[in-house]
Amino acid sequence: MVANFELANLKKRLIRRAEEKVLIADSTKFGKINIASIGNIPIFDKLFVDSSLPDELASKISGVDIL
Repeated sequence: MVANFELANLKKRLIRRAEEKVLIADSTKFGKINIASIGNIPIFDKLFVDSSLPDELASKISGVDIL
């Protein structure tokens, strides 16, 4: 999620062109709602997140390597 549509559109274009899609986020970002989204978790190949991500959220994420 990002705070404006222009930045979201730029990030979407970059993600579409990437060979490997990696999301780096801290656990406080999950479950939040913002104005614009760049995509759902499954569009990424890998997810780097701190150890505070609740197990219930981690279990709902499939098809992505959580590191």
